Amino acid sequence: MHEEPYAQSILDMAIEKAGDRSITEIVLEVGRFSAIDPKSLEMFFVCLSKGTVAQKASLIFEIVPVTLECKMCHKTKTIDIPQDRPVQPFLASHFRDGCSCGSKKLTVTQGLGIEIATLKIE
Repeated sequence: MHEEPYAQSILDMAIEKAGDRSITEIVLEVGRFSAIDPKSLEMFFVCLSKGTVAQKASLIFEIVPVTLECKMCHKTKTIDIPQDRPVQPFLASHFRDGCSCGSKKLTVTQGLGIEIATLKIE
């Protein structure tokens, strides 16, 4: 489970920003191509936050779609990948099809990472 270090990092950043104040909510932007399982991340966060100012914080997950950019013409397209479908095969077809300009040189520009979007503190 690779979510534990992410949960620890999120907790550390939130506590640093909150100081001694209680954290009530953390909104996370999670890229659809990040391979983060929100349920696993939340499980680790609950365990790691016990006894801290974030122990009662709820995690809110906002899924960020994958965006591809053509390296030749710089057009972008956002790919809506259903939550019940694996990302890699779905995305592979878009790379195989390429851009409308004919180029197959695409890069993922959004939907890769995870970050704190907002932090609610008492």
